[in-house]
Amino acid sequence: MNGKIMPLAAVALAVMLGGGIAVSPQAQDAAPRVLEPAPIDWKTLSRVYNPGVAAKSRGTRGLRVRNEQVDTTTLPILLPDATTGVSRDGLAFMSLGDVYDVNLPQPVKGLTVLLSGTRVFVASQPGMFKGVKFDQVNMGGQPVEALFSQTEDGWMASFSRFGMSYTIEVICDADAAMSYCADSAYIRKIAAGMTEVVLGAQAEREFVAATGGGNTTQPPPNPGKPTDAVAAPVNRDILKRQAANNPVKP
Repeated sequence: MNGKIMPLAAVALAVMLGGGIAVSPQAQDAAPRVLEPAPIDWKTLSRVYNPGVAAKSRGTRGLRVRNEQVDTTTLPILLPDATTGVSRDGLAFMSLGDVYDVNLPQPVKGLTVLLSGTRVFVASQPGMFKGVKFDQVNMGGQPVEALFSQTEDGWMASFSRFGMSYTIEVICDADAAMSYCADSAYIRKIAAGMTEVVLGAQAEREFVAATGGGNTTQPPPNPGKPTDAVAAPVNRDILKRQAANNPVKP
């Protein structure tokens, strides 16, 4: 990312990725400057998903949470579709408006899938992500850049959609679950299936204002270079973890 902005967790991720990133001492010492909530690319969202009132209603039932928790979320909520095999039984959802978290304990003992999204970014330093390799994922027919990292107890994937930053984390902390974290195949399957969109009341009002409330029915311009692919898609929630307790392999 050549840029001026990055998700709030990027500084912590840079430290955890270690030698693959060049950061000046001045950049390490400087406190990140938090920017205003990022604008959402509603027009791209409408071309890809058409997430109207019906989609919101279906998704809310699938979330099995109080409507006010969904309605106060200002960004699109992304969920894995049925092709991923991810169960929503026992789902826990929490929203702080511009940030949300979803906890999805799976039927397999010791297997948990965590999802999060944020529209909060900080100003970045030049060269922060030098040497970091991003993979391309076919997400609902759209190529999206994603960063996959192995953690102490599983895998993490971060990506950007519609100007927002999203994170998937797979945790395997029992013998029965270890095969899901043996490699990145399981989390990559989840990433490819992150195609279900839920809009709360506040987000849907913004969507309607930006698009007129309907699908544009036009394909995204230049499918090889999606407008929502960003080279620094990391969720800020990673800042809650100490690097020493959750090392990430480049």
